[in-house]
Amino acid sequence: MQKRTLAVALAAFWVFMVMAFAAGYGVAVWVNGVSAIPTGHSDLKLYRQSWNLLNQEFIGPMPSRQEQVYSSIEGLTKAFDDPYTCFLRPQSSRMEQEDLQGKFGGIGAWLEMRSDGSIILRPMPGNPADRSGIKAGDVLVKVDNHIVPEHPDIQQVVSWVRGKPGTQVKIAVRRAPGEVITFTITRAEIRHFTVSWRVLDKEAGIGYVFLDLFGERSDEELRKAIEDLRRQGASRLVLDLRQNPGGLLSSVEEVAGEFLPAGKVLLYEKHRDEEIAHRVRGKGVAVDMPMVVLVDSGTASAAEILAGALQDYGRAKLVGGKTFGKGSVQDIHTFDDGSSIHITIAKWLTPRKRAIDGRGIEPDLHVEPEAGEDAPLEKAVKMLKGEDGSK
Repeated sequence: MQKRTLAVALAAFWVFMVMAFAAGYGVAVWVNGVSAIPTGHSDLKLYRQSWNLLNQEFIGPMPSRQEQVYSSIEGLTKAFDDPYTCFLRPQSSRMEQEDLQGKFGGIGAWLEMRSDGSIILRPMPGNPADRSGIKAGDVLVKVDNHIVPEHPDIQQVVSWVRGKPGTQVKIAVRRAPGEVITFTITRAEIRHFTVSWRVLDKEAGIGYVFLDLFGERSDEELRKAIEDLRRQGASRLVLDLRQNPGGLLSSVEEVAGEFLPAGKVLLYEKHRDEEIAHRVRGKGVAVDMPMVVLVDSGTASAAEILAGALQDYGRAKLVGGKTFGKGSVQDIHTFDDGSSIHITIAKWLTPRKRAIDGRGIEPDLHVEPEAGEDAPLEKAVKMLKGEDGSK
């Protein structure tokens, strides 16, 4: 078993698939290396008796032993009444790791669920789906032999589409009523870049960076973005953390170092009886750049940590909406079969020791998006230009 400290879980990715497990003895042995429940414990005896009776007497189709074990673990974690303490089966655990690594085998298309329960495709330019003729808005109806049901589990559908680079997958889409088109697509290694950027106002020297996840390469991508913006004349920055679900603690420590001096406390990790300070890892390509940070209700976890630290130190104003409020720390233990268990072990506090969990962070200026306009972004640009009285 491998242990990995993913101190900041992804609030909007697979960890929201709240799962669980009941063979308590097995979990205690796997996670801690010792039994936390004595072998003769009466509750464990009750569990064994129930297991045996079900397997001996149930008249319907029998689930596999593996299915029974996984479902049992899912039930146990659910009993802890914490959405981030959860069990991920191998498939879900693998996809989570791929998202954090920023690469996976697939066709290169975003899958989005619409309000009617259908899944539409949005191909990434230059990737296999795009080259094969998939168009944005195509409704996914079949993947190989899997028919996409109404209101499907999108995680399950993603697992059908993904696969080893070089393998083929048949994708059937509905482009118009009664028009179903089938494509045979060879999967490739798809790179998910977590940072995108552009110059917003060349005359005013304002650059824009959108960070959509704190992955393993986010700091490297961010440095590249800022250096490119500086070459284009940008001296001020809008950092967009809207809809950023979080990611790795190591990543946010590195990213924070681009904006804050080394050694500053980034956050406090509050356990039952102690507080641990995590400090900024300084590199500082943008320590001197005036900046505004955009946040909203989808800004969560690692993104909230960064936003809270920048706000506490007066490094940047936050504009937009109140953040999600995911401020808990998870340890991830990965088992030999590829499954994993996430266990909440602590809470986060900002440098000024403000609690994040269940509260979120209030922006300095509440600005709601308007129909057809990005009002928060427009406000941020005005602030950096000093057109609203701000500096």
